Amino acid sequence: MKQFFVKLSAVLLAVTLFASCSINEHMVGKGAQNGVSVSKKQWYFLSTGLARLNDVDTRDMAGDATDYTIETKAGFVDLLIGAVTFNLVGARTVTVTK
Repeated sequence: MKQFFVKLSAVLLAVTLFASCSINEHMVGKGAQNGVSVSKKQWYFLSTGLARLNDVDTRDMAGDATDYTIETKAGFVDLLIGAVTFNLVGARTVTVTK
């Protein structure tokens, strides 16, 4: 039982350390102008992205803005979800900043 907790701790530590390695940022137009942000979770079946479980529409999130920034990342909570579900369910956070 003790070995299980040691291994679990090592996995959680690795997840925490590598959380910042998976950030993508895209600028549309001139990029974010006024700092107003909207965030949604993108859910996947299998963390490899085999099938999306919901749809996140960044154009809808941006509204009528022509200049905005899209940031897609797997943060600590997203990676923790994957670790707890043994990567059967994955999540990424999509943030649109106008």
